[in-house]
Amino acid sequence: AMPRGGMLTVSTSNLLVEGNLAAKQGVTPGKYVCVAVQDTGHGIDGSIRERIFDPFFTTRERGVGTGLGLASVYGIVKRHGGFVTVDSEPGRGAVFRLFLPASEKAVESRQPSPPPVKLLLGSGTVLLVDDDVVVRDTCRSWLLRLGYRVLEAGSGREAIDIFRANADEIDLVVLDVVMPGIAGMEVFSTIRSLSPGQKVLFSTGCDVGQELEGLDREANVGVIDKPFRMMELAESVKSLIER
Repeated sequence: AMPRGGMLTVSTSNLLVEGNLAAKQGVTPGKYVCVAVQDTGHGIDGSIRERIFDPFFTTRERGVGTGLGLASVYGIVKRHGGFVTVDSEPGRGAVFRLFLPASEKAVESRQPSPPPVKLLLGSGTVLLVDDDVVVRDTCRSWLLRLGYRVLEAGSGREAIDIFRANADEIDLVVLDVVMPGIAGMEVFSTIRSLSPGQKVLFSTGCDVGQELEGLDREANVGVIDKPFRMMELAESVKSLIER
């Protein structure tokens, strides 16, 4: 953090990850691309350094930030077979390094833009649950364009209340897994207790594989990883509603 300003440096490099480092991080040895983000801020104390990637962990005052930024970065990089490191000392800034497996594919020449993809339009009522206002607003606009009626909730408690009042009308719940207060899995359990066959599409940007293990094999459950595009959301929603 640089509350009084400073210098932010972003650099990239090609590195070979093998031996002890690969074993420690649990990744496949080989060539990696490293994206380093360095600041000249006040640094990170060693007592909290091991917790900075935990969902909802934040040193900011209450109401400022959600503590999900680094957790989301960590989850996305891990799902791509990479890892994240941080070097920091109080008063000396911080360096975050994102390591991603390098592709061995040759760079293809630019191809003409493909024709516009036809939207997968659908119908029905979707309960959209996400504590991130930007994500919720974006997904709502997409779902409306795709032909769905949208109910939305910014918290687990609000989602449960809306579902109780509209259970007979809701065809699908798009549910963020990691939320403050009542988290996604608790919302899911409550919804299923009210309507055992309710279809649910889990949405997550964090590393929550153990929590969702086995759920995506259920007939009425799906999982979509953030960040996703409109077409990916359209495919997931339509296929789950029509099952």
